[in-house]
Amino acid sequence: FAVLAIIVNLMLLRIVYTSQRREIGSYRYLIATFACSDLIYTSVHWLVYPIPEMYGNSYLLSGHNLITSRFGPCLYCAVYSQAVPILTFHFLYRTFAIRSPEYLAKPKLFFAAMFVTTVAIDLDGFCVMWVLFRPDEVTLAKIAPFFAGNTSAPVVHSIETAQNHVQALYWTGETFEGPRWLNLLGAFNMMVVISATYAIVIACSHLINKYLKFQLRLGARPQSHHVRFSSTVRSAHPHLL
Repeated sequence: FAVLAIIVNLMLLRIVYTSQRREIGSYRYLIATFACSDLIYTSVHWLVYPIPEMYGNSYLLSGHNLITSRFGPCLYCAVYSQAVPILTFHFLYRTFAIRSPEYLAKPKLFFAAMFVTTVAIDLDGFCVMWVLFRPDEVTLAKIAPFFAGNTSAPVVHSIETAQNHVQALYWTGETFEGPRWLNLLGAFNMMVVISATYAIVIACSHLINKYLKFQLRLGARPQSHHVRFSSTVRSAHPHLL
């Protein structure tokens, strides 16, 4: 699957590069960003081959290919996170293109904002795993039976490799007993990022649908492709092309 994903994304990049600029305008950069992001994710996934596991109130993530240290799963979570801002800016671009094209008068500023946001989310995902989900004496003591082989698990473990796992223990006792605040903060951080993404995507989808319905009421033809429904942008702002 990794080889297939690389081939498909390289083909997509070639199509974007060889296509006429007026056909898709600055939207080509979003497509290229998606393809590059997927190439990075596929490569890191192959290098790390992360396997998540659960034991009681603990969450574990470890690498099982070329990168087996704790850096591997932290890096994987960072590149996994980068799809979130790219998807968000994809919907923002479509919304601005058909509703408020003046916001795309300077596309370089838009893509710079997307790049900065993506890097920030990448660093946030890495820091959550590296700092907030790092192993400590409490987690190692709680999951010791798991690494000693006293419980069934899809992966053979040894206590010597316990430090190579991203570890999150949310409660020291039963659920809701003895909260582990750093681990809970990491989980809350991820929940906020994902919730904000869903909120923006839903809001943009609603605005796009509302605007297209308004066009139909005015007698406009239904538009089935981004190139067509962004024709307003191209006619009003030819410099975007």
